[in-house]
Parts: sequence; C-alpha cells; structure tokens
Amino acid sequence: MKPFTLLFIGLLFVTYACSPSKQEAANTDAEEGKGLVGYVELTDPLDESMIKQGRGIFTSKCASCHTLDTVQFAVPSFAGVTNRRAPEWIMNMIMNVDQMLQNDPTAADLLKKHKIQMPDPNLKVDEARAVLEFLRNNDLQQLGEKDLAATR
Repeated sequence: MKPFTLLFIGLLFVTYACSPSKQEAANTDAEEGKGLVGYVELTDPLDESMIKQGRGIFTSKCASCHTLDTVQFAVPSFAGVTNRRAPEWIMNMIMNVDQMLQNDPTAADLLKKHKIQMPDPNLKVDEARAVLEFLRNNDLQQLGEKDLAATR
C-alpha cells in the first residue's frame, strides 16, 4: 500500500474512534438546550440556591408574560405547573420551545388555546433547572403541594 492510503485509513480510524457516540452527542445537545431532557433528578428538600437563581431568571425572562398565581392572562399561569406537568416536560418547554410545539401534543394544544408562541429564552440546562426549582417552591407555597405530575 502506498503511504498516502495508509495515512488516509489511519485518519479515518482515528476520526471514528474519537467521535462521540450518539448517546454522548444527545447528552451534549441537551446540556446546550438543543436536545430534549430525558430525566430530571428532583431535590428533596428544595435547593435554596437554585430557587434564588430561578427567581432571578423568572423575573428577567418570564414574569412579563407569566404569573405565579392562578390568574391567567394571554398565556398560562404557573401556579400548579409542577402538579400538571412532569419536570422533564417543563424543562423541555423552557429550553426547546420549537421542538416541543412541533412534537408534543400538549404544547401544541397550549399554543392553539393561547395563540401566542413562547419565545426561546435561551437558557442552559442548569438555568432551566433553577427555574424548575423556583416553580416547585412556588407550587409548594401557593398550593401546599408540588411534583404531583412527577409521580404519575
């Protein structure tokens, strides 16, 4: 074999061996907010530092449209959201709005009902997780229960 052919075969082998697996690629995409979150580990008790971070994110990116009580304006209110929706659904809706609207019937129904598409807040996984923790805390304070959807 010619040296060029050996070099080419060697480069193909190294490229294949060093490329991430499909699972690793999916995890990386989810971490960057491009793929869907498959599992969310919930804290018990609630994580106060995440609640604080989530409150700040909610205030800056969500509060102009969503309320934390049961009053609904043009978009859904967040009171009871962790009792209605699984934590994975909530995080995916926060991070992957377009994918959810295309592939999730519940998300599509919400858009039909409210007629306003949620803009992409461009959050990373840890930021979306902090918002989820804040919403869990809100449900506990407002309704006395949280995470009912996670147990279904």
